[in-house]
Amino acid sequence: MLTEEQKRRIKELHEKGLSRNKIARELGISWDTVNRVLKSANFNKSKDLLDKTENFREEFERKSRIFEYEVELKRMGEEITREKELADEYRLYKLEILEKKVDWVIKNIEGCDEEINAENKDGIQRDDWSSLQGDC
Repeated sequence: MLTEEQKRRIKELHEKGLSRNKIARELGISWDTVNRVLKSANFNKSKDLLDKTENFREEFERKSRIFEYEVELKRMGEEITREKELADEYRLYKLEILEKKVDWVIKNIEGCDEEINAENKDGIQRDDWSSLQGDC
């Protein structure tokens, strides 16, 4: 006859997922004894399989949701990276345009300097810019 402690231990090991054979070996009792205890406690294989299947399904769904979140985060990260690249390209484009404008202004100022220097030879003071503003 089994003690209540042994019966409790059989149920505990079974709930942890150990097979009836492993429980019998661990406790040094027959498989038939383990089976009787579990049957008397309304433990049966179909209920165990349903529970395990349900646990597996829940775990699978949880991992699937985690995977979907990871995929979405990766996609969002790729979008952010692409937006940063586009912003950098746009900044470079704007910088190139600005450089061209600066070059154009410098080129035109250099042309005005040559005109001013040529006119300075004719006696116009360098401080007298007002007469040349319309030309350059």
